[in-house]
Amino acid sequence: MSNSSCSSSKKRKAKQLQTQTPTTKNPQPDQKCQETTEPVIIVPYIPAPIVIDILSRTPMKTLFNCRLVCKNWASLTSTPEFVQLHLSRSPTSCLINPHLESLQSKGLHLVDLGYPVSPSNKLVFVPKINFPDVPIRLFNSCNGLVCLSQVISTDFGDACNIYVCNPVLREGIILPKPPHVTKFLYHPCAFGFSPKTNQYKVVLSSYCTNSYTNSPSCQTYIYTLGECSWRRIGNYPYCIQNDNFYAFLNGALHWIPWGINSPFICYFDFVNEQFGEVLEPFENQVRYGKEVSVINGNLSICDSSNHDQIVIWVMKEYGVKESWSKDIVITRRIDNFDSYELIMINSNGKILMIFNKKSIIIYDPESKAFESELQIFAGVRSEFEAIAHVPSLISLKDVAKG
Repeated sequence: MSNSSCSSSKKRKAKQLQTQTPTTKNPQPDQKCQETTEPVIIVPYIPAPIVIDILSRTPMKTLFNCRLVCKNWASLTSTPEFVQLHLSRSPTSCLINPHLESLQSKGLHLVDLGYPVSPSNKLVFVPKINFPDVPIRLFNSCNGLVCLSQVISTDFGDACNIYVCNPVLREGIILPKPPHVTKFLYHPCAFGFSPKTNQYKVVLSSYCTNSYTNSPSCQTYIYTLGECSWRRIGNYPYCIQNDNFYAFLNGALHWIPWGINSPFICYFDFVNEQFGEVLEPFENQVRYGKEVSVINGNLSICDSSNHDQIVIWVMKEYGVKESWSKDIVITRRIDNFDSYELIMINSNGKILMIFNKKSIIIYDPESKAFESELQIFAGVRSEFEAIAHVPSLISLKDVAKG
């Protein structure tokens, strides 16, 4: 056989081998490779709108941890649209300012009321402003921004510095001194938002006496964040009082005035920058033991002036006296000489209240009994200020721009 025929035969056999169907039996993997290979977790791609929707529903503490996951999530949660969406979906929390000097943490304590109330469900905030080591007075919160003051003793008397801060972002600004107010140990302030102009405002009342009639009145000043000075908006017969847990409704702060023998609730409208009045449900002129609040979008009064019971009134139609309704009556009080301030009525119908400025108590209308008393600071009985607060990512830098 010639060399050429042998070569042709070998080529035909090689071609036949190539065209044969390969075996379906997989070779055994190398045992050594099987032992050293780490399991691979494949994270599926999640569209940005779904990520935004999920993160906008998370509590602030969890959200901060999520922002550290990756740059993309940090970027998504920094847009103005996300900030407003998260604010609209955030539940009301309780911002507490303790009065006990022995506490190791002297910051502001945020208690999350959306979960079973527990001392562990809280954050401690220390604003970035270097506050002097003097007592802090909380006024109120609006959209995650907090208005507070500090009384500082100077060679010329006591002066009060007013701040607006976001404790979550650790941002804060100090407001300029109001004109013609040289010494003000305690001048009540209120902080609010005007959706009409998209501006945040601080209103301040300064006690004064009319030189002609010798009758007391209040000079009222207003400061708009982003501007450089205060504006005087007139004199009024009563001053701002801002010592309730939450009393904002329809863009206005509400309070029961002291020293006025008339059965009405005062309010200041931040949109129109005007004072007004709403009639109370009762004709008696007792001022003590009554706290204004807002429950489920309605103006309400928690009346504990009667030592035998606590009555919660609700105004079903704003501004209409006849719409006041005695919704809840608590006949079993803890003590005859105590104070109660309404915080909220949760989804289970249970009532959360501040008791004697020292603890939060829970009342169950079905069993008609107080369920528990929560001491905020791990068993340490300390008086505290408490205001409603919705944590937010609104930056004061953006607010100042307008």
